[in-house]
Amino acid sequence: MMAGGGAVMAGVNTKGMSAEDKKKIEEELKEQYEAQMAENNRELEEMKKTYEEKLKAAETSTGSVSMAQRDKDRQTKVHIYNINMDPQLTGHVVNFIEPGKHDVGNQKGTPSDFIMQGPGLVFGTTQIWAYQNPAEAAKSNQKFPSITYEYCQQEIAAKAGIDMSNADNSADMALLQQDLMDTMPAVEEANAISEELDKKVKFEIMLVSPQMLGKEGLNTEVCVKMRNLENGAEFVWPKEKFLDRLYQMKEMYHNYEDEDDWDVDDASDPFKEDLNSEVTIGTVNVYLQPIAHMVDLKEQLDITDYRGKLGLMNVEVIPCDKTGKEFKEEDDAFVDNPDQLMGKDVSFKIKILNCRGLPNKFTDIYCKYRLYLDEKENKTGVASDTTNPDFNDEKTFHYKKVTKQFCDYLRDGCVTVHVMGKQRIRKSAMVNRQGMTTRDLLKGDKTVFSKTGHLMNGFQMDGRVVDPQKQSIIVELLLLKKQEAKYRQHVDSVKKLLDEAESQGRRRVSLEVVRGVLMAPSQEMADEIISRLPEEDNIDDDFAIGRVVDINRNTKKKKPAKTNESGSSVCSLL
Repeated sequence: MMAGGGAVMAGVNTKGMSAEDKKKIEEELKEQYEAQMAENNRELEEMKKTYEEKLKAAETSTGSVSMAQRDKDRQTKVHIYNINMDPQLTGHVVNFIEPGKHDVGNQKGTPSDFIMQGPGLVFGTTQIWAYQNPAEAAKSNQKFPSITYEYCQQEIAAKAGIDMSNADNSADMALLQQDLMDTMPAVEEANAISEELDKKVKFEIMLVSPQMLGKEGLNTEVCVKMRNLENGAEFVWPKEKFLDRLYQMKEMYHNYEDEDDWDVDDASDPFKEDLNSEVTIGTVNVYLQPIAHMVDLKEQLDITDYRGKLGLMNVEVIPCDKTGKEFKEEDDAFVDNPDQLMGKDVSFKIKILNCRGLPNKFTDIYCKYRLYLDEKENKTGVASDTTNPDFNDEKTFHYKKVTKQFCDYLRDGCVTVHVMGKQRIRKSAMVNRQGMTTRDLLKGDKTVFSKTGHLMNGFQMDGRVVDPQKQSIIVELLLLKKQEAKYRQHVDSVKKLLDEAESQGRRRVSLEVVRGVLMAPSQEMADEIISRLPEEDNIDDDFAIGRVVDINRNTKKKKPAKTNESGSSVCSLL
């Protein structure tokens, strides 16, 4: 190998050297090579020794020499065993608890004592262990449940304030439950890191309606609320954003543990959010069903957030012509079936007048909404320093030759109006909490579930309950009242026509007059038609009462209506 210095002399320029110099360099390189080999062998032996020591320590800690012995000891000795998502991996890691005092956890952690309230232990967010004392179990007459991963997750959820006992068995509910189970440990971990790094931030799980998030659909979503414990500012994050931030939090914590430079500037801090960023204060669902019948809507609607009702919004939706002139009763714009609008031009106005009773923690308030397939958002003006902002915003929308899809949208859809704003930081709250650590601020507030309204069947939450269908029912009732008033007007007009004809001694009235009175868009126009009744030509008395329609005799065979000389049909007064 060393012959001729090939291996050792490789890479060394020996040109112009004497044989003695070459030999000297070769010996030096050989010594360096042998020293390096010796060092490598020493490190290899050290690594091997360390591994064997660790293996021996592990075998000593388990107190078992075989799987059979371990299983036998589990029948008599106190122990804890692992709980895994995969049932086949549950119980493969067993730690026997010998008599005496034992320390558990990270040596860098703060010592603390705790009393076990149940059969499980949770370390971090994923390490779940079940405690078992065979001697106590044998003495007790109580029947203990089978400890599974799902059982542990439900217990954790119950401690966090989530009651799933009344949950239905639908696929949507199953997905929501799974989302909750996946998110809850992550939220607890984020709170633990916040407490350790003294970030003065608390995270809570929320169930949020899709309307609150500006999405279409009916399924409630799992989100995370980030609450600043110093100034009270709150931000709602989608689950995906929270999980992304959690990875950054973990990186900060690992650097903190390694005593590296772990803190970052505010822009890169995963625990912070820009206080000047806009937040959704609440939403209002404005149903367009009245426009589908060309009827105006003037209502005071509830503004709701994830907790429930928090204010009111005065809204008007009024049908108009293409010039923006609003329709009135006498314009006869009402349609019984929205499909009657197909192929016609449809115009209407949306007026957002004001909001009332908003929380005083917001400023720079405005409203925004998107209509039908429009990509551009419609926004009102901005109002500041008030809980009762006035907008008086009016926008006109015109759609040419509307399709069946648009008619269905008017009949079944709604416009979600988002009330936006910025959070006003209360300086008094910051003064009162100065000098307090995150651990102090979190004392007595360990829940990870934010109190929300009843957003989905099976989840009974605290807070004010808001029926998501309430606004739709209000609109339905309004439309029914409009239709009832319209039909009552028609009936009253026909009755008035009959009374007038009877007072004139008329036995028959032309169908044109009856139709005109029945279809009159207003009582005034019906009265005008009735007032012209004396001007109508007398109808020939050749038609006796009951010849055309004879209800009193209940005639089975009805003769067709005859016409007078002018060709008009006649209606007999019975």
